[in-house]
Amino acid sequence: MPQALVRANPVHGRKAFFVASHACEIVGMPTEAARALLRDLLDRATAPGLVYTHRWQPGDLVMWDNRCVLHRGRPWDVGRYRRVMHRTTVAGDGPTAPDVAGIAVAPAREADRAWCRAQLTAAGVTVAVLE
Repeated sequence: MPQALVRANPVHGRKAFFVASHACEIVGMPTEAARALLRDLLDRATAPGLVYTHRWQPGDLVMWDNRCVLHRGRPWDVGRYRRVMHRTTVAGDGPTAPDVAGIAVAPAREADRAWCRAQLTAAGVTVAVLE
C-alpha cells in the first residue's frame, strides 16, 4: 500500500519518516537504490541515541502514536512472564499517498533476506532459514 515517506503529524505538524523494515519500494526510484535508501533511513532512525527501550515493571502501560514512532516488539521469557496486550486504534488518516496504478514490488533478493535476518538477529529473535 503506497504511503508517503515523510508525513506531518496533523496534531503538531512535526514531520517524521514513515520507514520500517516492511518498506521495500519507493515509487519512481530503482528498486536497488530505494532499498538502500530505506535501509539507511532505518539505520539512522534506530541509532542508539534515538532508541527508547522500555524496562517493564508490573502495572506499566505504554502508549505511542504510530504516526511518528517506529516500534518493535522484543522477545521475552514466555515461561516466566505473562504478557497482556490490548490494542486500541483511533480513527484517523488512512493511506497517506494516492493509489498508483501498476505498482509492482520486486521480489526479495538474497541481500534483502540477509539484511532482514540480521535485523531480526540483532533484535534477539531466533531465525530459522528454510531452504
